[in-house]
Amino acid sequence: MENKKQFDQDLFKRVDRTNEQSDNIVRESRTLLQDAFRSLRKNVFVMIAAVVLLVIVLMSIFAPIFSDYTTREQDLNKSLLGPRIPVLENISWLGLDGMETKTFNGNNVETAKQKALLQYKNNEDFISFDVVSEGNGTPNSAKVEATYDKYAASGFENEYFYFGTDRLGRDLWTRTWDGTRVSLLIAVVAALIDLVIGVLYGGIAAYYGGKVDNMMMRFLEIVIGIPNLVVVILMILILEPGLWAIIIALTITGWTSMARIVRGEILKLKGQEFVLAARTLGAPDKRIILRHLIPNVMGLIIVNTMFSIPSAIFFESFLSFIGLGLPSPAASLGTLINDGFAALQTTPSILVFPAVLISLIMIGFNILGDGVRDAFDPRLNKK
Repeated sequence: MENKKQFDQDLFKRVDRTNEQSDNIVRESRTLLQDAFRSLRKNVFVMIAAVVLLVIVLMSIFAPIFSDYTTREQDLNKSLLGPRIPVLENISWLGLDGMETKTFNGNNVETAKQKALLQYKNNEDFISFDVVSEGNGTPNSAKVEATYDKYAASGFENEYFYFGTDRLGRDLWTRTWDGTRVSLLIAVVAALIDLVIGVLYGGIAAYYGGKVDNMMMRFLEIVIGIPNLVVVILMILILEPGLWAIIIALTITGWTSMARIVRGEILKLKGQEFVLAARTLGAPDKRIILRHLIPNVMGLIIVNTMFSIPSAIFFESFLSFIGLGLPSPAASLGTLINDGFAALQTTPSILVFPAVLISLIMIGFNILGDGVRDAFDPRLNKK
């Protein structure tokens, strides 16, 4: 026999509801954007990526402003100084103390030390030696580690260069953040121009259809058929090298993917009842496109824009790396990586910091783009 629990009926109260009350919507209604933001806030990785990107943007804006050095201040006495950061310089394994450590081999310890002294111009007062191996009589069997305090040897023991300096003695901390700002500016402006041109072009072609759509799509196919890299390189060679030359070059063919996406979505929407109702009420074509059709594809537009920004950053860095980017002494992440690649064997820190930054930007925007895409997908946003 089953045990049945007895409940006091006074604990329960019957709720009388009329038919009108039963049809009321108790839950607060939310728009698509509100649902998307709610979904984004629940995604931990997207929030981390957004915070990282926000920090990078803020640093690119304010770090060069509050720096004690300018991007073009040259001093050959400060050439190729290693990274040195207050407090962190006391943690030797981080390598942020400005010291330069190299290994020298010789037939004996004295010979190895002499090689180190020749390397560092006989500045024995600023070199500390650590004997790794005293040798066994065979050639180059002795091994000595020499740690050279280049800051003290150059007379800058009281100065700190967080990312070190380049071969011309310019502060890499200032140049890296300034270059990040330039790269982000180029990418965002190019992406926004692509968005405006692509949305309008694709929207007009899909809405009017027929001959208009046919002619506009044939022109689009011609543009797509031309290799993107060839067009960009030709435009940069024709135009005067500079910031706007790169933006225009990236914009010439960058809008095509946005136009195709918008056209495909509007072709599906223009036969819907709400478009027919707007036409019946006498709404002009401009209003139907801008106020009814485009807002309904805004999710795809935002997602495509999010993915186009890292693509533009990578393309600008590639152009700068091959020597078609900003002219010297202007800095971008691509030019800094190019400078670091030239000094990779002697001073790898010149390459490491801008390479890490561009990697963080690329990964951050891709994670954020994936999150935005999922947030605007109703099938994945059920809760």
